[in-house]
Amino acid sequence: MNFFLLSITIILVLHFFSFYLIFIKAGYQGWKSLIPIYNYSILHHIAKKPKWWALMLFIPYVDLILCFIVLIEVSNAFGKKTLLNHITACLFPFFY
Repeated sequence: MNFFLLSITIILVLHFFSFYLIFIKAGYQGWKSLIPIYNYSILHHIAKKPKWWALMLFIPYVDLILCFIVLIEVSNAFGKKTLLNHITACLFPFFY
């Protein structure tokens, strides 16, 4: 049980830290990455997607597809447009 809680905590910390770095690199203030729904709205803005896509993240299975699309578009926004970068962004989003 403790290992499970520790691993969930580590994943959440990596998630918020990676969002923080993405926001700083995109020119937004880093604290905005800590607000739960607002951070996805800004992430969709970075990916040049409509803001209503952030609402579609509440639909099961649609959210998985949209997350991959947004991750690919965010990597495109930062100039990483190769297939290897897209695969890395989808498989290892915390480290990418």
